Amino acid sequence: MEENKKKTASIVYNVALTVVCIVLGIVISVQYRSLSASGSASADAEKIAMYQSNILKLEQELNTLETENEELSDKVELLESATNEEQIEKLSEELNNIKKFSGVTKVEGEGLYISISLKGEMLSATLQRHLLSLINELKASSAQAISINGERLTAMSEIRIVGQYVIINGRQHSAPFEIYAIGEPEKLYSGVYLNGTGPLGVLNKEKACEVSWQMRENIVLEGCNPLDINTDMLKNAE
Repeated sequence: MEENKKKTASIVYNVALTVVCIVLGIVISVQYRSLSASGSASADAEKIAMYQSNILKLEQELNTLETENEELSDKVELLESATNEEQIEKLSEELNNIKKFSGVTKVEGEGLYISISLKGEMLSATLQRHLLSLINELKASSAQAISINGERLTAMSEIRIVGQYVIINGRQHSAPFEIYAIGEPEKLYSGVYLNGTGPLGVLNKEKACEVSWQMRENIVLEGCNPLDINTDMLKNAE
């Protein structure tokens, strides 16, 4: 009798243990599927946000190009219908604009200020990649004038990294790197940060860097050294 009770208790115990294991397996499976679905939804949301940011950026660039096209059409029409004096005045204005854009004159305007300090050592290739990506994105976001540590960037400017130093216009600079860009502040910031996926957002996550930025109403940039623009090897092809 006692032996039968023991057998019955053993069977009940084993059945209960089996049921508990099955229930736990079902719960774990449901939770895993739930977490997987949540992770997939999160990844999809990040992709959607990135695509939306890229679309917004392309729309901004398209609007800028359309505006520039309209301005050029207006200039051509004005030159075709203007008197000699009006044409000379207009061409003189265009020449001044070209000088400002080429970087040979002192300019001012609203824009974005970025400071980059190094808290530790960073590979030269990594630092150069970050800086070039940041400058290129500022240009793509319609920056009209840019300087790094007082060096005005022109079409001839180079950015090279030697150790922890940056070579710009043939001159050596070290951290902290102060970047000034004149343009629409919000547009510049949106272009370089891009919801944390742009060059400024990526650079801000680097452990070896300390990055800060600020939109400013008045930025003054000196003109470049005239010797930095060398065209003595160029000849008109027409």
